[in-house]
Amino acid sequence: LALATPPNKTIMDVIPTPVIIADPTTYVVRDLNPSFCRLIGGQRDTLLELDVRSLFLEDTAKAAAPYEPNESAKCLRHRSGATIPVGVSLSHICLDESPSLVFSLRKTTNNNENKPSNSLDPQTRQSACMAAIGKLIPGIAHEINNPVGFVSSNISTMKEYAQLFQKLLELYDQALSESPKKAELLDKIQAIKEEEDLEYVLEDIHNLIDESSNGMDRVKDIVIDLKNFARISTDDWQEADLNQCIETTLRIVWNELKYTCDVHKELAELPLISCNPCELNHALMALLVNSAQAITESGEIRITTEVAEEELIITIQDTGCGIDSSHTEEIFTPFFTTKDKTKHPGLGLVIAKDIIERHQGKIGVASSDDSGTTVTIVFPLT
Repeated sequence: LALATPPNKTIMDVIPTPVIIADPTTYVVRDLNPSFCRLIGGQRDTLLELDVRSLFLEDTAKAAAPYEPNESAKCLRHRSGATIPVGVSLSHICLDESPSLVFSLRKTTNNNENKPSNSLDPQTRQSACMAAIGKLIPGIAHEINNPVGFVSSNISTMKEYAQLFQKLLELYDQALSESPKKAELLDKIQAIKEEEDLEYVLEDIHNLIDESSNGMDRVKDIVIDLKNFARISTDDWQEADLNQCIETTLRIVWNELKYTCDVHKELAELPLISCNPCELNHALMALLVNSAQAITESGEIRITTEVAEEELIITIQDTGCGIDSSHTEEIFTPFFTTKDKTKHPGLGLVIAKDIIERHQGKIGVASSDDSGTTVTIVFPLT
């Protein structure tokens, strides 16, 4: 009995097994079938040309030996942000005389070995992120109110200066009209110039304009940062500078830090990495707020970035109270907290770990009572 595919369709189109074909060198997706699109919840056009490794929680390509099939349990990233446990058969073959990497997937019922046990579902993660932003709103409003306050004061001062110059211009107009009181008017103008110190006024106007412009730039930056924080999307992957993510997050949480923390930054020049910067901002926010809350009166937070051995490393070190050794194994457990549970639900560090692992990164915590806490985040560059 002869088997045939429907007209205008290939075998890839009709087989029920989800399949992806990628370049074995660049890992760029060359082809995929409708079964895979349905499994991942995405459109073919948006998935082509992606790095196939970004579709999984783990680096599935690294484990494959050339021309030898390899089977393993993995977690696929659904476009909604959820994780799907799958069995992956991976092979190097030649298609049309071109070396190719072929992934055959089978959905499984569980994947406890590979799926992070404390991973949050997307809805819980988004709700917790928005709640965290909500707690920062009063502080953000204060940071906006400061520049708005001095800009408002500067405008009042410049209004007085405008009235002064209007008065002088009116006197000049009268003097230029060959009024019989011309000499008297010129004396009056000179008296006003000396009394009001016009040289100072002109210099102050420039200062007020510069100060107001800088203040409005601060407000604009905060509003843009807040807008970016509020836009939580699992699909917003792009090339980004993690130093910029740190600066953005610091502006958002600054009111939480400035009263008790001296913040020191040692940011090395970093390569751009493929990531979801909005999600990473939330991870950094959770870690920085946690450090600030560990410092009761005064202390330091030191943030460093570096590249070492094909890895991008972020370190956040604080001089706070540290983490009790009996709690170090629980800090990444959902809803675990040593604080008031009505105010601190215990999801900040869980969210940070969840986001970092979704970016194929790792997070580690070292802490002691006398030296504070050091959080190390590592992202692979290859």
